Amino acid sequence: MTFGRIERRIPAVLVVELNSPFKQVLAESAYTENVSPRGARLVTRRCWQPNDQLQIQSLSANLQCRARVAYCETLHDNKFAIGLELLGPPSHWSANPNLR
Repeated sequence: MTFGRIERRIPAVLVVELNSPFKQVLAESAYTENVSPRGARLVTRRCWQPNDQLQIQSLSANLQCRARVAYCETLHDNKFAIGLELLGPPSHWSANPNLR
């Protein structure tokens, strides 16, 4: 059995809105550092827990999907990096001309 990423991530900055359908929290703006069709690494101001379910929305990339938090790392300035596994069909982040 092999572990790791199936597809490589591409560096991309895209502003998204995160919301939790299962927790009473306010929606939060965050931005991506890198993306792939099945996941992304985002920088956020909230510490999310592994396996938290999130709703992601971005109008500029025409993206709206659910995701699972794979990890959460503490960064500087009270920020966190979260790795997300997109749930559902693969996303086409790279089709967005704003990411190039």
